[in-house]
Amino acid sequence: MRKEWIDESDSQHREPVTVAVYDRKTHEPVEYNGKEVTVTLGSRSTGVANGWYAFVAIGEKDPGDVYVLETQVGKNPVSAPLGDDGKQTCPTFTGKDVTDPIAIEYSTDNHKYAVTYSYEEAFGAEQGEDAGYQGCACYTITNRRLGNIDLTVTKTWRDGDGEARTKLAEALEEEGLDLAVQLSIQSEPSLGQEYTITTEGYADPDAGDTVTIAPGMDVPIYSTYDETTQTYTTPADSIQPLELDVKDGSTDTQELHLSRDRLR
Repeated sequence: MRKEWIDESDSQHREPVTVAVYDRKTHEPVEYNGKEVTVTLGSRSTGVANGWYAFVAIGEKDPGDVYVLETQVGKNPVSAPLGDDGKQTCPTFTGKDVTDPIAIEYSTDNHKYAVTYSYEEAFGAEQGEDAGYQGCACYTITNRRLGNIDLTVTKTWRDGDGEARTKLAEALEEEGLDLAVQLSIQSEPSLGQEYTITTEGYADPDAGDTVTIAPGMDVPIYSTYDETTQTYTTPADSIQPLELDVKDGSTDTQELHLSRDRLR
């Protein structure tokens, strides 16, 4: 098993994480040598290399017969996912084909997080005809720090009487193009992660776009925040057109909001 953090490298607030192993059929703790299988990642006392991964013994069980749950971060308990019957259940693992993965939220003294789970049968496998290492079964527990981001993009024109801008507008119109700014992701994703921003909303005025930093968990982009209800409204596109008919020295401002406490 391995631990991933999506928290802008906020290592000072990463507390040791306790993970337990459960049987997928009975949802009972898995035992090995008469003891329940648990491991604390990120604790120097465990002697685990780099602190955020560990090989775990589960006896004669197959890795696909079990699942893992984060039970505690520092001194803060983490709830288990619950089924329709209100009892503990196996989490829905994140993936490209998963539209509604289970994300369990918890709080520490410093931040609020959401934990999700994924499973790969051949994690780290080499690719290509000359591939050697075939990988290993691996559960990944990902903790994402939560928060809202408000972005304001301002374009200021300083080009005299705007004659050059008029020519630019005519050239763009002739080619059927728009001058625009596009939201993009600067940070490189961690191993096994994929960050994406949709652009389809630009062609649909009512659709809006989304940002994804965990598979199956799409964060809508909005253009309006209602102070009264404290909610985000009006879907917005990741590509925002810029006006060319503003006066010299004036500004064209667009606001974007990434909401639902899903992105940091």
